[in-house]
Amino acid sequence: MKPLLLTAALALLSLPRAAPLQEPDTQTSGVRFDGQEITVEPGTSLLDLVRALAPLAKRSITIPRDMQTLLEQIRVGVEPALRAPASHAAEILESLLFQHDVISIPPAAPYLSWTIANRRKADPELRAAAMRVSMDEIASFAARPILVSTVVPLARTSAQETVLNLRPVFANGNLETAVALDPSTVLLVGYGPNVARAAGLVRDADAKAGEAAARVEPRMKQLQDRIDEIGARVRELEKRVAPAAK
Repeated sequence: MKPLLLTAALALLSLPRAAPLQEPDTQTSGVRFDGQEITVEPGTSLLDLVRALAPLAKRSITIPRDMQTLLEQIRVGVEPALRAPASHAAEILESLLFQHDVISIPPAAPYLSWTIANRRKADPELRAAAMRVSMDEIASFAARPILVSTVVPLARTSAQETVLNLRPVFANGNLETAVALDPSTVLLVGYGPNVARAAGLVRDADAKAGEAAARVEPRMKQLQDRIDEIGARVRELEKRVAPAAK
């Protein structure tokens, strides 16, 4: 094998890979799965929840050591027991974690694992791990409390002014933010519902600014044409008056 190919092959082998999916543990304390329906009992630990639902959601999830203790201590506050189709495992997992201040962070590549973090104490550097979502797709994350980011192009409004106006939308300064990438582009990073809402607000404000400009511009052009016409008449009058003054 050529040296370059050998180096590439070794690099691929060294990449962290997601653990193979396994059937969920139907005996996990507090979580039951009968093949079609999931039941989450009140008081189930978040650690048991993750271990039971991750395989059903077809996810490999890496739990940092400090989070394992926290997840074991936190109990799910549902009353009565929560029952839902197994096909909704991902949504149930994301929602219950978020309700207990735990954020799900998607992997940067398919072969990597998801991870989780305490959203009240998360390092702002985790923003870099947010899932990139296009503006066309961001609305589909309006009910998914996972960390995402999207880029919003602006046609009429100022990026810096937009960022200032979005401060009330992003309450968690640790992980959520709006950044002006340039005068006409804004980067949004945060939880799916907040980013989807912010993107919608920015898009609507920019569209309204465009509509207002479309109404004003013809009038401004008419005014400018009138000013030019008056200016031309004044210059013509000056030409006629000048010889008479000599």
